[in-house]
Amino acid sequence: MKFRDRIKDFRRIKASDLITNTKNWRLHPASQSNALRTMLEEIGFAAACLVREADNEKYELIDGHLRADVAGDEIVPCLVLDVTEEEADKLLATFDSINGMADTDRQALKDLIDSINSQNEGMSSLLNIIERDQKLIKELTNKEKKPECEISPELFERQDYLLITFDNEMDWRVACEMLGVSTVRCIPQNGSTLEKKGTGRVIRSQNFFEAIEKND
Repeated sequence: MKFRDRIKDFRRIKASDLITNTKNWRLHPASQSNALRTMLEEIGFAAACLVREADNEKYELIDGHLRADVAGDEIVPCLVLDVTEEEADKLLATFDSINGMADTDRQALKDLIDSINSQNEGMSSLLNIIERDQKLIKELTNKEKKPECEISPELFERQDYLLITFDNEMDWRVACEMLGVSTVRCIPQNGSTLEKKGTGRVIRSQNFFEAIEKND
């Protein structure tokens, strides 16, 4: 079977001139935006946005909404595709999803991260976060799943608790790793199936003290 080449042009376009696709389903948390900004500051643009020509002589995004948002008024590289609106919808629905189906050779990724000699604080932080994520994924997939909140048969007259907030992503991830707080899938709302951490999670005091002692 011969595959068609649907790329008809390459252009550099001001990011703020690109039209946001109203059907875009991706949600980008602040942590992802910060990670992308770090990569752009360290390396620059190494991938192009996917766009198609719109009726008003402008270009509509298919992939690259976060890149365009972070870039603001800067010029971004764009691949102009010769696709219909229906074909653009198919790309929008599957492009990142297909990339996400790839498995991870965690040892190869760790070796790659270890081989990168970067003195840039932001880049080092980003690499550490990626490495921690992979470690957490490995631990979670190797462990037997436990209930989100263990219920004790005892009834206590009162329950004391602490609320701890974090002002940066790295401290939050370290605490999650120490306390065994895993990602949980929240109830879909408005079409969103985001996975979240923190909100609504209960950590028993015994588990808390064990984690503290283990990491002393």
